[in-house]
Amino acid sequence: MKSNNLTAFEIRAESEPGTLPRILEYFALNSTTPSTVWARRDEDGSQKIYIEAEGLSDQRAYIIAAKLGEIFTVNSAIYVQNPVAELKGKSLKCA
Repeated sequence: MKSNNLTAFEIRAESEPGTLPRILEYFALNSTTPSTVWARRDEDGSQKIYIEAEGLSDQRAYIIAAKLGEIFTVNSAIYVQNPVAELKGKSLKCA
């Protein structure tokens, strides 16, 4: 069962041409269209990827993050349910 919550995924991966399509495929397989996709290649050859998706249950988000971690070019994949609620009232410092 889907809910109206927002889930944010933060992924660190090797900067390879097929990495982003492989990651997005797991969302398509779960009939989920991300509302935000952001990717940046760093000077060290790694890639930071940020994806927001609405309506994922905690269980479904956990499964997607686990599957993302199985992609051979992905170094880490974490998710946060309702990231705005998690940060409410906290001070953020930008590096």
